[in-house]
Amino acid sequence: MKKIGIVALLSSSLAFGDIFIDPPFIRAKGMAEAVTAVGGDISALYYNPAALVNFSITQGKPISFFSADYSLNEYISFVDKNDLKENGYGAQVGVGYSHSSFGAGVAYYTLSQVNYRCDANSIGSYCTQRIYMLHGGFGFKLFKVKATGTGFAVGTSVFWAPSQYDEYFYNSFAGGYEKANSDLPLDGGFGFSVGALLRLFETNFGAIDLGASFRSKADIYEESGGTKKQNFLDVPKAQYVGASIKTFLPIGALIVSYDRQTHFYSENDIKWPDITRQALGVELATPRVVLRGGLYRDDYTKSRYDYETTGYTGGITIKIGKLLLSGAVDKKSTDFITQRGTRTVDQVAYYIGIDFQF
Repeated sequence: MKKIGIVALLSSSLAFGDIFIDPPFIRAKGMAEAVTAVGGDISALYYNPAALVNFSITQGKPISFFSADYSLNEYISFVDKNDLKENGYGAQVGVGYSHSSFGAGVAYYTLSQVNYRCDANSIGSYCTQRIYMLHGGFGFKLFKVKATGTGFAVGTSVFWAPSQYDEYFYNSFAGGYEKANSDLPLDGGFGFSVGALLRLFETNFGAIDLGASFRSKADIYEESGGTKKQNFLDVPKAQYVGASIKTFLPIGALIVSYDRQTHFYSENDIKWPDITRQALGVELATPRVVLRGGLYRDDYTKSRYDYETTGYTGGITIKIGKLLLSGAVDKKSTDFITQRGTRTVDQVAYYIGIDFQF
């Protein structure tokens, strides 16, 4: 009964203390995802395709890169037997090119596992859904004023989001959930994103950038006889705005960035609360080592109850010639405040990655 009560507490509005669509881009994770106005790497495909253009303050050479990341994260689960958290995974592999006037990239990556009541084939069942994304895009500089360093870039990307799910049903005789179906395919939707990156000005001391982007919704569903058999989690519509300050220090280049992101889950077929993230990130790059950190808060809107997630992140990259070895950690704490009381759930995610720059 205790576990059933906790499940009811958390499932009442289906908010689990995480942005569900959660790609494992290691540099972005190390900076609490405050990268809409940062860019210059493969994560720009997702956060702001215009930032594939690298408005470098170091006048560096064009960069071609290969990127691969892996994550291990705790997610809140209805299905595990002992607790409300299980381990999920994510992976990303991508290639790209970044220049001061043009950038392009393509990546394939997984998104967070999500558990929710689905009733797909059995009444009262739960589904574990996994979403994948094939994403490609480009950005290009429209102009740059030499006297002030003011520049403007735009970008666009398209993606395909196939998915699959496992289904569990509650076995009253065994007193727990059992897997009924495994790796069932779902029809994946197509979507797009557009973005802009504005460099306000540039001096010998640094620069200030502003970024904004919009991503469309992508429908994910299962058909039976030509009609939707069951609603599943879609890739939600989202918007991102951010600002970054880039400056030089005696030991290297420093970036301080701020983002505000909104994911419109309430417009999906499954009506979950919208989530707005405010994040502050920092990156200090020296010739051999890059250090990152960040703070963030997720607020839930259009919900009957009050949820709030706070978290902090950290990361490091070690440069060995053209090889970059990276690690990051994301720790978060969510307060679920409902009519039945308050419960705090802590989660942690770890990331490792490898990059080659040419």
